[in-house]
Amino acid sequence: MSSGDVDELEKDVFFTLLETANRMEACYEDGLGRDPTLEGYVPVNLVYDGLGNVTDVKREPGTLKDDAVVACALAVIRTTRFPASKHDVSARTHLHFSLE
Repeated sequence: MSSGDVDELEKDVFFTLLETANRMEACYEDGLGRDPTLEGYVPVNLVYDGLGNVTDVKREPGTLKDDAVVACALAVIRTTRFPASKHDVSARTHLHFSLE
């Protein structure tokens, strides 16, 4: 895989996750109902296959302390369809949640 392919895949992941912003925001707003000061980030590793289907998603330790928000966000990612690729894709990203 060339560096150009990697750059294109990073863009695909970024823009695909950007399209989920409304669903992610709904997860966060539920958490704000429980804790109005809630903010933080969650590192996420995800893998999707050549058809764009998520095959694995895992969280790593982060600063967001609301497990329900994290579970909701991971569920959003699990149901997200990524662009098709010639290869299975493994990506790591941070999901940031704040009032900013």
